[in-house]
Amino acid sequence: MEKNWYNRLLLSYIPIFIIVSLVLIIIFLLGAAEMTRKETVRANEVFSGQATQSLEYSLRAINEMMNREIISNGFTPFFTKSGNPYIAANEVSRKLNEIKLSNPLIDSLYLYRHQDGVVLGHQSMQTADQFADRAFLTQMLEQPGRTGWSDPRTLGTEGKVVVSLTRTVPLLTGEHGLMVVNVSQRALRDFLRGMIGNEFSFIHLYDSSGTLWFGTESEDLEAVSASVGREISDVESGYTGWSIRSGMLGGSPFRAFAELSDVWIVAIMATLAVGLAWLILVSRRHYRPVVSLVKRIRDLSSPETAPEETPPAKDEFTLIESALSKIVQQSAEYRKQQEADIVYKRRHFFHELMEGGRTIDMEEWRKELRRFGMDPAFDEAAVGLLEIDKYAAFERSYSGNGKELLRYALTNVIVEIAAMRSVQAWPEWISSQQLGLLFRSKRDGSEQDFEDWLRELCEHMVRWTADNLKFSVTLSIGSRTTSLSELHLSYDDALEAMKYKSVLGNGRVIGQQDIRSRSEGEVYKGLQMVRGIAQSYRMGEELWAEQLKQMFDDFRSRIISKDDLINVMNYLIYHLFREMMELPGEIQDIWKDEVVPALNEALERFETVDELYEDVRRLLEENAQKLKLLREGKSNHHVIQEVRKFIEEQASNPNLSLSLIGERFQMSNSYVSRLFKDEFGENFVDYVAKVRIEHAKRLLRDTGESIHHIATTIGYTNYMTFNRVFKKVTATTPSEYRSRHQAT
Repeated sequence: MEKNWYNRLLLSYIPIFIIVSLVLIIIFLLGAAEMTRKETVRANEVFSGQATQSLEYSLRAINEMMNREIISNGFTPFFTKSGNPYIAANEVSRKLNEIKLSNPLIDSLYLYRHQDGVVLGHQSMQTADQFADRAFLTQMLEQPGRTGWSDPRTLGTEGKVVVSLTRTVPLLTGEHGLMVVNVSQRALRDFLRGMIGNEFSFIHLYDSSGTLWFGTESEDLEAVSASVGREISDVESGYTGWSIRSGMLGGSPFRAFAELSDVWIVAIMATLAVGLAWLILVSRRHYRPVVSLVKRIRDLSSPETAPEETPPAKDEFTLIESALSKIVQQSAEYRKQQEADIVYKRRHFFHELMEGGRTIDMEEWRKELRRFGMDPAFDEAAVGLLEIDKYAAFERSYSGNGKELLRYALTNVIVEIAAMRSVQAWPEWISSQQLGLLFRSKRDGSEQDFEDWLRELCEHMVRWTADNLKFSVTLSIGSRTTSLSELHLSYDDALEAMKYKSVLGNGRVIGQQDIRSRSEGEVYKGLQMVRGIAQSYRMGEELWAEQLKQMFDDFRSRIISKDDLINVMNYLIYHLFREMMELPGEIQDIWKDEVVPALNEALERFETVDELYEDVRRLLEENAQKLKLLREGKSNHHVIQEVRKFIEEQASNPNLSLSLIGERFQMSNSYVSRLFKDEFGENFVDYVAKVRIEHAKRLLRDTGESIHHIATTIGYTNYMTFNRVFKKVTATTPSEYRSRHQAT
């Protein structure tokens, strides 16, 4: 194993070093070549633009010169034959010669006179028929509107290639004749060649139809065509329509980078050698601590304690890795065990504080909290209880790890929010849904001040949860305390406050001031409405829905605990069960098998009074529809409804009896009684008594008539009978009922 890792280190680094160095050199050369190419293209584009501008300027100068001479009427004596025609022709010829000499691009120029078809050049005068350039002249005469620079053409029989500028005399009407100036191809080539100034560049000139005219590198058009593929830039003249394309002679302008000289090769190889030597030196130097570390590990390892099954290390780092793995594993196991012990002890200590079953003095408090990494000092404290709302939906929405992660995040955020307000929060999960919170502060103020700022802090926690997580929480706050021995009382207060969550709602803070104003025993006022709801429901009256809503509205207006709400609802379910058992068997079966289990399930899962009301109302409405359909399906349903209507209209008649109804509807007394029992679950006498007592209750509430008069009005001739029946139905006397309801 001697220097095994050192050799592997060098064999790993050296190829990387060489490859990376070569790649960098190639990238540098290619980058430089690409940069040179782009600069060359840019320079050629600028140069082509300048060449085009210079050529346009020179041609425009010739054009302006011609216009100036025509406008100055210097050629008028020739065209009008004024004075001696020979002298005039001589003077104009001399002027044409001066114009030619003044501009080196002009090869030749001449005037044509319409009057007699005479052509006057800078050297001779002759008729158009004898003129060597008569073909071009004839073409211009046939197209009088065509002026400006022509495309390249051959001049006469000389074979000279020129471009011609034609102007009418005068400029506007052209009635006297034409003026033609010829610029030779050679002059233009020399002009552009003079602009290049070196032997590395070339310019190609194309006419308006895109045909190659000439190039500056050679007079041979075939030789010029061979370098067309090396053209880099292309600029079109807006004045003549010609195109100037330029490029570099001798191939790619950046070919020098592809041909490295021996000097460059030697320099590159020397650099690589120096880098390689440096790499070996640095590797050897960095390897020394590894040798030292391996030696120490070997010295500390005991052959007697080493396990026989452990294979020998292949290299130095395998030995180091094995030793470190053992150390890390032992350290992690020890730390994990220590953290688990701390977490368990902290949770156990928190539960002891909340339960109050063991006396904890300040010395133990300080010792334990320092061990948990907390500051034990505080001036005032309170216990809070945080509960996850709609926990069943929370359980369905997240996996086991997801729920634990959210609980962990919620715990940390609460601690951070409290720390921002200079408050120490100690959170511990009491159950999967509830988190206990011990708030401690070093500020010493009044109880009201403490409740106000602690409520504000808790509201911040609730808002943060609603804004950043996909669920909401409700947080209850216990009473303020300054003593360790009273912390369990604050916890009991928080538990009690959480019981009012069902009425006060989810996603809020419930403090002690929220429940101080509640009136004990007021919940039992709802019990008085339960029997009326059950009876109306059994009779199929729509009044039950209004009574149920009134009872829940009363719950909302009063602050009652969840336990009290559950007691009232169990009482309602019990009375509904009793009433429904008076109905036929098929209705009883539906109620026992479907409705009662659904009501109990709603009672178990609800969190707020609104949720409970919606579930109970929906279940009762669905079953009421079934009852209605069953009743309407019977053949005697219409008859019994007529009987019921007749009873309500004749309830105040003291002589109302089964006999009267039998005579009215031509049915026997026993048949009428059986119909009532099957349809409404109660006998005829009880139903009549209920109708009369409901009428009496309205009169007792809304009028000041005497009780005797009310008894007579509703059909009772005997006051004692009325009093007995009223107390049986309402569980109170008429006078007590009037005093209670008129006072409210």
